[in-house]
Amino acid sequence: GSKLYAHKFVVCGKCEYFATAFKGNFKEGEQGFIKLKHGSATAQYRVIEFLYTGDYSDDVDILDDSDLLKDIRVYALAEMFLIDDLKTLALSKFQVRLPKLWMTRMPPAFPEWVQEIYTTTPDNGLLRPEVVRFVRNHRDTLKGNDAFLRLVEEGGDFVVDLFKSM
Repeated sequence: GSKLYAHKFVVCGKCEYFATAFKGNFKEGEQGFIKLKHGSATAQYRVIEFLYTGDYSDDVDILDDSDLLKDIRVYALAEMFLIDDLKTLALSKFQVRLPKLWMTRMPPAFPEWVQEIYTTTPDNGLLRPEVVRFVRNHRDTLKGNDAFLRLVEEGGDFVVDLFKSM
């Protein structure tokens, strides 16, 4: 994997997860680095970027984080690292970007985005109700889309949340 370099005083000062990892007798504290196993490398970079600047890049040219995946993956890491301001920012960017990507028809990757949200965020996360609300508002478009219907046929937490919202 790729390596991200950051100042401990920056990341520990703004993220309790990192502060705890570098404290005491934890391996990370002794070694002086953390091996991040979750999220894409670009989402990890955006978390570090946020800790330094209070924002993260909207660059859409990064290969593994296309369209909404960047905001979904950053949000998931913000949940994991307990960075509330980053969760709020990623949710806000998601809320702005999704309608722009939708415009006239469902983006082909929409079912993949829903799956990503439901596999990487906690049950009580803020992205789940947001995507359910969006689906309810666009149900007429979605009910004729084979890719979306396959997602519904799979069942799971998304379908349960969608049903509960009716």
